[in-house]
Amino acid sequence: MIATTLEILGDCCSNTNQHRRAVSYYRRASLQRHNSCKPSSSSSNIHKRSSSTAWSSAEISLKLKEARSLSALNQTIDAASVLEHTIRKTSSHYNPTITVEGGGASSSVLLALRMEFGNVCLACGRNRDAMRSYLEALVFNPYAMEAVEVLSVLGADQEMVLEAVKDGLRARARANAAAVAAAAATSSEGDVGEEGGEGNGTKNPKRVKSPPLIPVLDLVVSHFQANRNHHGGAIARFKALDGMFPNNVHILSKIATIQLNMNELPAAEQTFAHIRQLDPHLIANMDQYAYILSLKTRSPHRPHSSSDSTSSHPLNPSSITALTNLHRLSSDLMELDDKRPESWTALALYHQCKGSQSNEKAIAFIEKAINLSPRHGFAHNIRGNLFLIENRPEHAIVSFFRANEISRGMDVTSYEGLVEAYLSAEKYKEAICTAKEAISAAPKDPRAITLVGLALGRAPSPPKERAKRAFRKALALDPHSIRPLFALADLYVGEAEYEPCIELLSRALEGWSRMEESDLLHAKLADVYTMEENYVEALTHYHTAVSMNQGNTDAQRGLDRLEKLMRGIDPNEDTDDGEGDEEEEGYEEEEEEMQDAESSFEADAGARGYL
Repeated sequence: MIATTLEILGDCCSNTNQHRRAVSYYRRASLQRHNSCKPSSSSSNIHKRSSSTAWSSAEISLKLKEARSLSALNQTIDAASVLEHTIRKTSSHYNPTITVEGGGASSSVLLALRMEFGNVCLACGRNRDAMRSYLEALVFNPYAMEAVEVLSVLGADQEMVLEAVKDGLRARARANAAAVAAAAATSSEGDVGEEGGEGNGTKNPKRVKSPPLIPVLDLVVSHFQANRNHHGGAIARFKALDGMFPNNVHILSKIATIQLNMNELPAAEQTFAHIRQLDPHLIANMDQYAYILSLKTRSPHRPHSSSDSTSSHPLNPSSITALTNLHRLSSDLMELDDKRPESWTALALYHQCKGSQSNEKAIAFIEKAINLSPRHGFAHNIRGNLFLIENRPEHAIVSFFRANEISRGMDVTSYEGLVEAYLSAEKYKEAICTAKEAISAAPKDPRAITLVGLALGRAPSPPKERAKRAFRKALALDPHSIRPLFALADLYVGEAEYEPCIELLSRALEGWSRMEESDLLHAKLADVYTMEENYVEALTHYHTAVSMNQGNTDAQRGLDRLEKLMRGIDPNEDTDDGEGDEEEEGYEEEEEEMQDAESSFEADAGARGYL
């Protein structure tokens, strides 16, 4: 009774963030529980075994809570020591297979113990111990996809993980078979519900061969392919799983993340929007959705780099809609849980999109996200982008390097940021070496190969031919990747090789499948025709680009410049015809519309101190 009371007091302190008091209560409860379970000298062996099992079931839960409170106090070494000591004690009483077959509360507590120990080891930098703990967790519960995902990021061997999952499935099958046999012994009917695994309700449990409830082995392979940059195979597997389990938010979230990594932004946006409809309370990965919306506040579908800033691009109706959706999303996430890094990352992205004057707030919010979860790699990438916008490449390098370290060198996005930061800091040798590391991590990812071309192309006295070869190789892997296409076109333009540039863009335009980006190709081709002084073709392509997307401000500017050239006016001189004033007035009206759309959000979020 005393132990239970102390445990309740510890829970109350933990839930009110009084973690030091919680640790004290949990330790006292553990001591009381241990003393009350000590067998007397006259106890039998059976009593000793039952008391040992009782200690394990209750004591582990208390030690687990104590470790979580220590982790909340950033005392990860002490937390790891508590958990490691508990695991050593329980390993003498428990065999994982026996525990799983026995079922009950003890197996779930031991699973939580292994998962927590793995998390604490990650925080301490003990990656090998973390991998071993996660593998043991999979034996206790082969459906623990959280463990699979972390193992795939840590670089664990896929076959080893699959074997651990199979061991867990076999253990569950034996437990189910034993349960069926016990039921059959007490009832002639013996129809027992099945939990999953390889067993099913029959009178002869040895003949049970039914598959698990879900294709867990396919899920394991899918997670490994996604985190090892095998995006084509991963998205095919996840889409097959989506066909088997439609509207599953976990599977859809993985599909959306892969689409984002493959630069299929419209498809990723649509998938995230569908997830929000299915589960408006989901927070996981919603900062990635916020990132996509932040990109749309720039010139629509414009090829972006880490250092792009919204403030230099006037807002058009499409951008205003995206910004409105972004502040609605960030507000919803903050209302759901302001202790999650995704919420603060989304809020930081919203402030980034409001312009350079809000960048300081954006950096403060992204720091808050990182403080809440130091291993949230996406937040480190966003912080690196913000530092690049602020022209602080040295700080950006630190952020991108940390994001890359968290992903164990498998995140191409962090490599992209690192290369951009090194180039901004004029560290060209480091940029080239980092780009080559990206190729080692993702040899078939066109983004990684593009980085080599960008690094070579922007270096002083650049080897142009090597850069061109890199861009051509990236286009061979993905003919519809717009970044290497435009980078190669820029190299041709820089050398005044307009004919091969026009041929490259025209050939790409003929077979282009991403219709949402076709206006960009027409605008780029029109730019090259303008440089070649072929104004008729340039005019045609500019008009085509604007008709396809009226929000393409680059095409509109190019068209205005071309019309001045055709009238014999220097396009770099200011004119007094009032056109600029009308354009500025139009943008002011759009700004007013945006501010009206934001008013309710500003009132609510400002009251809570988020703005």
